[in-house]
Amino acid sequence: MWGSTEDKWQRVTFTWKRKVVLTMKLYWKDTNTNVDRWPQLEIEISEATKPAIRVMAGSGLKFKIQHDNMPIAWGRVASDYYGCWYLRNQFEWNKVEAPITPITSNDVERSLEHQTERERLTYWGKFFLDALSKSNATIFYNGTWELSVALHDESHVSPFSSKHWKRFNSEKVFYPQRPLWIDWDFRNTSPLLSLKSQPSEDNGRTKWWRKKVREGTCPPVLAWFISALDSFVIIDGHCRMQAYELEHIKPTVLVLNAIQKVKITPDRATQESILRGLENRKIHPLKKDISVDLMNSLLISAFDDRPYNRPITSSIAKRDFAKEWLDELLQFKNDSDIDQEELEGMIAGQ
Repeated sequence: MWGSTEDKWQRVTFTWKRKVVLTMKLYWKDTNTNVDRWPQLEIEISEATKPAIRVMAGSGLKFKIQHDNMPIAWGRVASDYYGCWYLRNQFEWNKVEAPITPITSNDVERSLEHQTERERLTYWGKFFLDALSKSNATIFYNGTWELSVALHDESHVSPFSSKHWKRFNSEKVFYPQRPLWIDWDFRNTSPLLSLKSQPSEDNGRTKWWRKKVREGTCPPVLAWFISALDSFVIIDGHCRMQAYELEHIKPTVLVLNAIQKVKITPDRATQESILRGLENRKIHPLKKDISVDLMNSLLISAFDDRPYNRPITSSIAKRDFAKEWLDELLQFKNDSDIDQEELEGMIAGQ
């Protein structure tokens, strides 16, 4: 059943800094019917206007993430498509500009009213959806979105798991190199990147979150999957991420992404071949039995005709964007904090 901003949180009306009153309709449903697994929310958004945080793009495989008129980060896909560069700006937003208003102790206490991990993750998922639908700095635009739990790259996935779970690694989340080269090694895992500077260990929020991490009550980090980067970027939870790292505990990450539904037509011949093989194995006395998990995995792979949710991030095209992008990057020439060799590679795309 679909939930909505009208029956869950009331219809959302909010005001941007440019003083235009906007209304967004948001409906969600949990598409993972297995109550023992993590929630996966499918979200339909309509009547939204241009988001404050958005991806701008133009020719030459160049793009950037922008907060209103302020660049947050620049990206460039390599000409051989084996990876891309990511250059984060030193832009730091204040509380008003942040996508999610700061989480309070009362918010954490309310999450603890839910007994199971699934219920708590569902609570935080709806919390983030509500906050983003009201935010002056939302990423939401019209279309279908998905919110799910991202898995660590070494996580075991059961054959009963949704085929849409995403994997991440956090090896370079606060990596100091700028620009950062992201190698697309096609391992079905994507890096988690920061949009802000690494918080200090002495930061008050970091200290508080370290305590919550130790207690097991810290909220998940919220990330946005950007298909041009083939990476996750943190849109809320930089201090929580730092707290997880300082405590040497793997973070829980919820990821949002816009999707296109791609129809899947199972191959009839493959289905029949698998069924014959399983039947022959069952009646042949010399054939070794296979595990239930492997049998289920074979059947699911052959008969699962659910649409594939393809992550695809919409960008806003802009005239003369390539020149604007280049002019902005040339400002980093001779900057001592910038790896000049990588910057040259990013500009050249090679």
